[in-house]
Amino acid sequence: MAVGAFIFLILFFSVYLEILAGLTGIIIPLSAISIFYLSVTFGWKSAMLLGIVTGTVIDMLYGRSIIITPYLMMLTVAAGTFWLHKGDPVSIMPHLIPGATVALIVTLPLLAFSTYRTDIYLSNLYKLAISAVSGSLLLPIMIALFDYLAFKLGLPLYRKAKAAVLDKR
Repeated sequence: MAVGAFIFLILFFSVYLEILAGLTGIIIPLSAISIFYLSVTFGWKSAMLLGIVTGTVIDMLYGRSIIITPYLMMLTVAAGTFWLHKGDPVSIMPHLIPGATVALIVTLPLLAFSTYRTDIYLSNLYKLAISAVSGSLLLPIMIALFDYLAFKLGLPLYRKAKAAVLDKR
């Protein structure tokens, strides 16, 4: 029960804050970063379902005619699974790279489908840079915050996910 409430609150506030930032024209991929966290912590199967649902909700809230965000969330889950097996989920500082990668996975296709005019591409590059920087800074912050809350609730931790995977083998 606590796991479901924890996941719901993470995704609810991530989508809410992402939509609020998106209304100002800033793309901050909070929900993708949350899906990345959930894919490492709770496994790719549950994160895949959560990513599809979250991506669909985001596209519906934005009123997009092209439903692309669920597919981008699937790529985010794949990046999280890859990071779990090949990266270092124990230390916080190397998470700058996957944070920027997750931001680019989500932002680049959205900006590519948004317009076809060449004068707006410079504005899109600016949005892409802001998204990558915010993703690289927010991933370590969100990992620390979510792990603190998970520790207090007695839930699985992100930093111990690799050890849990190795124990299952």
